[in-house]
Amino acid sequence: MPAATPSSFANVSAAEYTITALPAVQSQSHCVWNCLIPIGLADPSNCDDVTNQCACLNAPADAMSVITDCIATVCNSDTSSYASIATSLYQSYCISLFGTSQFTSAETANILVDAQTTTSSLSTPSGMESARIGLLPCRSLVWQLLGEL
Repeated sequence: MPAATPSSFANVSAAEYTITALPAVQSQSHCVWNCLIPIGLADPSNCDDVTNQCACLNAPADAMSVITDCIATVCNSDTSSYASIATSLYQSYCISLFGTSQFTSAETANILVDAQTTTSSLSTPSGMESARIGLLPCRSLVWQLLGEL
């Protein structure tokens, strides 16, 4: 296999996300195949055009969540097995294009951003300090909320 060059990386990044063209994906059940189609990854990765860059590196944790949710909705039976297969195919596809290190880094960054967004988007009850709810111990939060009643 030839070494990756900056121009070949750019070509891979900008190329259309084509996981459903792979024989390993085409041989799966329809519910797995349908959950891997590019359009399903447009929202979680904020992609107008679903390129490899967007589908694999913009929001891989969100993409895997969407795939798993799709499997739960579309597949009638054996959803945990199908979800495992679908997420494994997605990860393998992305790792084959960008390598384990880059994909894992993107996945970790996505998880951290999601955690920060969730924590900062929680509303603070009136009368409470401006501390973020996600960082308060559970017992303290319960007592503070009860005190406001």
